[in-house]
Amino acid sequence: MKKILSLLMISILIISGTSIIALAENGEIEKKEKISFSEPSLQEIGEYLSINIKNTAFTREPGAPLLPVYKKIFTLPYDVKILSISYKISNVKQKTLSKPIIPAPQPLPLISVKTSVKRTLKNKAVYNSEKLYPDKWFDYTIGCGLNNGKHTLFVVTKTYPIRYSPLNNTIYYIDDATITIKFKKNSKKTFSPNESNLFDLLIIAPEKFSDELQPLIQHKIDHGIKTMFASTENIYKSTDGRDKPEKIKHFIKDAIEDLGIKYVLLVGGLKSLIHAKRRDNPNEGTQDWYVPVRYTNLYDSGGIYDPGFISDLYYADIYKYDEKTGEWVFDDWDSNGNSIFAEWKAMGKDTLDLYPDVYIGRLPCRNENEVKLMVKEIIKYENRGVDDNWFKKMVVVGSDTFDDTGSTDYYEGEVQNQKALEYMTGFQPIKIWGSNINNGGPVPEPQDIINAINQGCGFLYFAGHGSPSRWNTYYPEKFNEPRAGGLWIYHMPFISNKEKTPICIVGGCHNSQFNVTATSFLNYWLYHKGWTYIPTPECWSWWLTRDLGGGSIATIGNTGLGYGAVGNHGDLNGDGIDEPDCVETLSGYIESLFFREYGQNNVHILGETWGGAVTSYLNTFPGMDDQIDCKTVEEWVLLGDPSLMIGGYK
Repeated sequence: MKKILSLLMISILIISGTSIIALAENGEIEKKEKISFSEPSLQEIGEYLSINIKNTAFTREPGAPLLPVYKKIFTLPYDVKILSISYKISNVKQKTLSKPIIPAPQPLPLISVKTSVKRTLKNKAVYNSEKLYPDKWFDYTIGCGLNNGKHTLFVVTKTYPIRYSPLNNTIYYIDDATITIKFKKNSKKTFSPNESNLFDLLIIAPEKFSDELQPLIQHKIDHGIKTMFASTENIYKSTDGRDKPEKIKHFIKDAIEDLGIKYVLLVGGLKSLIHAKRRDNPNEGTQDWYVPVRYTNLYDSGGIYDPGFISDLYYADIYKYDEKTGEWVFDDWDSNGNSIFAEWKAMGKDTLDLYPDVYIGRLPCRNENEVKLMVKEIIKYENRGVDDNWFKKMVVVGSDTFDDTGSTDYYEGEVQNQKALEYMTGFQPIKIWGSNINNGGPVPEPQDIINAINQGCGFLYFAGHGSPSRWNTYYPEKFNEPRAGGLWIYHMPFISNKEKTPICIVGGCHNSQFNVTATSFLNYWLYHKGWTYIPTPECWSWWLTRDLGGGSIATIGNTGLGYGAVGNHGDLNGDGIDEPDCVETLSGYIESLFFREYGQNNVHILGETWGGAVTSYLNTFPGMDDQIDCKTVEEWVLLGDPSLMIGGYK
């Protein structure tokens, strides 16, 4: 109890309230937060009103009223049981408005076609109702995940200081509220590894790759990363599960609890570059995979959608919190029990935790030669350390992502690039921007991009559109003209940065869709589905990562449709800075969080930067509140070694 008390007896001051912690004689701990809200301020925006309260974020349900929300994250040790979460408000006021409240905008897919930004339409079911929106003053979510490498309970509380009756055009608002969380130490231990038999890294691969992986295992051990190997064949024989992906997930769970595993590296993709069965059924790809994949069954709302996409987050999100028992339990991603995994569509929805409980990455190698190549590159990168003459450069590539001419005065890709640069203190920016077309600087054409990469850089960030075979963008406000050349997979052989390999973050659709083959284009031409129309043996992100001439040492991107935003609807993420929507939500926000983890929070292990970004995103935008927020974290895959020391060992 002394240890748990020492972790909790900290008074946390925030701008809008204070936290108070008290310990009862029966061992119960009470954490109380009182919040005071400013008076709502109103601003006319055409036919609508925007409404704001200081130090709050905003609700973001597309087409529903855009209203303030105050979020407070409580972090608790994993070994406590939450007894209650209660809420009290006082002094409810009301006011009739002269105009309706502006609706929240639609997320926009980052597809590699012209995307016109249309006026956001009101959700008629909401706006034609006198019922209050939101339907409650307070809500919360509980997540199980990692915080600075430690298993942690995240309690994300959401207070709605304004509720709105659209049909009556009346708001109801409060001056203050009090949140109280009661909990106590849980006697049951979820994690009880043998202190004399701890491991850091688990590598999972087929037996046929084991010889090629031995140098990497020894290299990791030499650097103090205790590493173990498990073959998929042995996992299938020894572990229970409904299918092979679930067997692997159960094995990872056992490795966390018994051996203290922090990192998991999956080594293996499809078995062929030419043709392979990408998906056995709605839930999995196993038959033609060296290491199987879990497919989601989330169908994006709107005119286009991914009919399922790969999510390696499935293997990282091991636990969820059971509020009835107060225990961490296995999250099978099938909460409704209908054997359709990660479901979110009209007829069903699974409730997922989504927080990473282990840091995971994948090398989707198709053969032994690719395994040898990646093992060699990882060892070289970590052993030699890096030369700051090239490592301290950061190449950013972007321009005007969406056709919002006349409604904004900025270019989304460049704004996202700049936000990332602001976090990367001490790095020299190399800006390959569409706006440079006016001053003779480098632009997002193939040769300019290749030249910048070949000079060497520690980080590389693309913000724009994508597909499995290319990344691209538009020149500023030139949406009726051909796109900038961008970077296709057939440009990859011209990249020759050799040992000067960066960490690459790519913002766009399907760049990391690693289930393609050379015959995938037939799905596009013959069946009018799929997302690549040229023969694509391997996806853009993996081609860059395993590039023989250098490329990147790892790439993080989307396995499905990425989403962006336009306009400026206020401080959407509640960080106290009012910035364009493209960096405050969806793909642009999670990408910026990666750079915040490295540049501001000094997290220099690759998997931890990925995991920290995912966790921060979920603490800001809980995944079960919004379908596209859920997809944003599910599809964001790390193609690389999660235990990689960024910059190498000095």
